[in-house]
Amino acid sequence: MNRRNTWQLRTGVGLAGMLVAAGAAVAQSLEPQQVCPNLCGQRGLAWTGAWRRQGNSLSCGCQQGARQPAVLPKPSETQGSGNTPSPKPSPNQPVNLSHNPRTSVWLQAHNQYRTAVGVPPLAWSQALAQDAQGWANALAAAGGRQLRHSTASQRPGQGENLWMGTAGFFSAASMVDGWGSEQRFFRVGSFPNVSTSGNWADVGHYTQIIWRNTTQVGCGLATAGGNDILVCRYSPPGNVMGQSVF
Repeated sequence: MNRRNTWQLRTGVGLAGMLVAAGAAVAQSLEPQQVCPNLCGQRGLAWTGAWRRQGNSLSCGCQQGARQPAVLPKPSETQGSGNTPSPKPSPNQPVNLSHNPRTSVWLQAHNQYRTAVGVPPLAWSQALAQDAQGWANALAAAGGRQLRHSTASQRPGQGENLWMGTAGFFSAASMVDGWGSEQRFFRVGSFPNVSTSGNWADVGHYTQIIWRNTTQVGCGLATAGGNDILVCRYSPPGNVMGQSVF
């Protein structure tokens, strides 16, 4: 039997200097888990647990076989809409996340992208890592099947990147590379005019990674629903409207 290997991305964006959630869950009359498994099953396929974007519309992500490329959900500002409440932060038990063996890999992966464009490296922040772990735990507690940004009030002064992929399949570096791969669409400019596709959401994770004014990062990982969930928090936040990336 072929193993399902999928990944999803979400990014936070700054608006007029205030961090708001973008790329959040799209409001639907029915939740995807209520309809997608049956629709995919009727085609002899399995539901990936994610939406798939086709043009300007969203469809159930059905697939058969091995790993397929990621699809970025349609940007929306409907966070918290629909029948599914936003998860509550779930603080982790106090633990020194700087000793997590993945920590140095996540930090190095971020700084490789920054070095490539000539911006200073990020420093690891234990406080940001603790906050990121709390939100990763919250998404896991909600089932681990859907990425949803924390609200601006839950992460004041912090940027946020979200990633989800099949549990145990992706290395720590490849998780960050899922965001960094967006560099192929990047063009130098002032946010949000930074994508060759004309849609900032196609590069939003990458621009947060290389945002010059960002100096610190901290990440947390949780597993649930057959998925690994990576949350990274950034300070000061990037993707601020009207500002240059670097």
